[in-house]
Amino acid sequence: MVIPNAAPEVCYSIVVPAYNEAGSLPALIKDLTWLMGELDGACEVLVVDDGSSDGTYEMVRTAQVADPRFRPIRLSRNFGHQVALTAGLVRSRGAAVVTMDADRQHPVETVLEMAKHWRNGYDVAYGVMVDRPSESAFKKATSDGFYKLINTMSRTPMPPNAGDFRLLDRQVVDAFLRMPERNRYIRGMISWLGFEQVGVPYACAPRYAGRSTYTLRRMVRFAADALLSFSNWTLRAGLALGFTISGLAVLVGLVTIVMKVTSQTVPGWATIVVAVSFLGGAQLMVLGVIGEYVNRVYEEVKSRPLFVTQDGSLAERAGHRLPPPVQFGAESSGNGSHGSHGSQARRQATPQHLGLAAHRDVPAE
Repeated sequence: MVIPNAAPEVCYSIVVPAYNEAGSLPALIKDLTWLMGELDGACEVLVVDDGSSDGTYEMVRTAQVADPRFRPIRLSRNFGHQVALTAGLVRSRGAAVVTMDADRQHPVETVLEMAKHWRNGYDVAYGVMVDRPSESAFKKATSDGFYKLINTMSRTPMPPNAGDFRLLDRQVVDAFLRMPERNRYIRGMISWLGFEQVGVPYACAPRYAGRSTYTLRRMVRFAADALLSFSNWTLRAGLALGFTISGLAVLVGLVTIVMKVTSQTVPGWATIVVAVSFLGGAQLMVLGVIGEYVNRVYEEVKSRPLFVTQDGSLAERAGHRLPPPVQFGAESSGNGSHGSHGSQARRQATPQHLGLAAHRDVPAE
């Protein structure tokens, strides 16, 4: 299924997921306004509010009043960074789509360089961090180790130090939206798609305001999603461990037979206990790995929408739900006009609010 561009007059869509980024948004809005003036085509900015509680959505609505090119999207709860990015890509309309974070660590000037590569025929221009002054030595070491590990375990090459700051051609976005998996590692999915890709170096600026929500636990979970989504090495490692243990068991058996024949003392309970404990631990480890894959299959077959959006702020929704004026002197019955009005007032979930749902339809704007 090819997803048509609903607004061919839009050249660049800029997708920015935001979670409690009210401290960064005023400066970011100025940056993006400057960027839209520098790009060589009509632009739109989609800020995806990922369940914020600090007024992020209201700030984007205010920016939309001043500049209609800003388009807020509000998710019904916090679905996570990768799903929020996907929601923005689903609603994007541009011939080229830029994805970047809201913390101002991705310099908008680099987008101009990405756009030049796109004009020269490249389908994907991804940012490569060459300087990370704000990151701790621990995070740098774990990040470098992760990329080395995943490139060793996966058959999909993934450029190191490349996050979710990139420009995508429309055909890449359309291909990406045909990938409906739940546990999403977008940078790996884009690498898997192929196309003509080029790296664009940039210096990662310090976070402008607030604190990162990527805790160590979330980073470990993110890394696990990447490894399990793009490698079956863990399953093969379990198989290799099984063969290794079987070989050791045969070797121990042969040694025991030789010692018995030569009237030497055969190891007793300690050997048995150690062997059984080792085998039991190995079996539980392999079952745990299999369980992770089974859990991902279970998540896929439930076919829940990937994300859900809601309309307006709390005050705006309250304004639309005011009771109708009372008509004095009009006849009414128990199941009359009042009941029909109530049935009409109840909103139903529409495809616009459900992202990559069970039918895999991409919601229209």
